[in-house]
Amino acid sequence: MVVESDRLITTEIVKRLNQVDTRLRELEQWVSKSEYSAQGLESMLSENQKIMEEKLDAMKKDMADAAASIEEFKTEFSALKKNLENTVKKEEFKEILHYVNLMNPIFSHYMTKEEVRRMIDELKVKQI
Repeated sequence: MVVESDRLITTEIVKRLNQVDTRLRELEQWVSKSEYSAQGLESMLSENQKIMEEKLDAMKKDMADAAASIEEFKTEFSALKKNLENTVKKEEFKEILHYVNLMNPIFSHYMTKEEVRRMIDELKVKQI
């Protein structure tokens, strides 16, 4: 009976050891798969980080180019503004043209067809 009991205990211990061994192998496989997945995630994150850094660098370059363009525009605008200060305004030009026309003998002694028509129209309006 003792031998039979020892044999049953031994069988039970072997059975439990086999179960523990199976669980241990399953856990090792799970850890291995988890490590593989983690490596894949790390690789993917690393690649995404590189892509994002490249995009960020490109955006920084674009912003620097835009800032340079704005500065260039400001410079050109200032030069244009200074240039416009030296030009004649429309009202001033009309005034100068009027004086030139007054001094020009052709315009001061003779009338154009358009001027005659305008005067006739004005006279007709006054008569009505």
